[in-house]
Amino acid sequence: IVNRVRLKHVTILDLSTPQHLMKKVQKLKAAIPKNLATLLPNLRELVLSHTEATQLSLVDFSKKCRHLEKVTWHFHCSATYLSGYHFQHFANLKELRMDNSIFYCPNQDQARTLHTEDLSSR
Repeated sequence: IVNRVRLKHVTILDLSTPQHLMKKVQKLKAAIPKNLATLLPNLRELVLSHTEATQLSLVDFSKKCRHLEKVTWHFHCSATYLSGYHFQHFANLKELRMDNSIFYCPNQDQARTLHTEDLSSR
């Protein structure tokens, strides 16, 4: 069914957990974002706040939702490693919001680089 059905009229998808349930971060099974990305080819906005979606979820949405312009992923708190690879297919991404999120950085040099770039962009 997922391979044949497309919900072309849907442009916003909010998978976030309501703020009053914030103490318990919700884990998304890998198949959920992958299937939703296939079903929603005209998605323009994606909200994953307060969820433990994986970085591969971003890859799925970036490859299958070519019109995606805005991603909001506040309060992400699992050990997720992000690199430019996870964003390379976002051809139309204009806004990326990841406030109050924690990400894994494999070594101190990369962490220093990320911190320096963040400070220099202000």
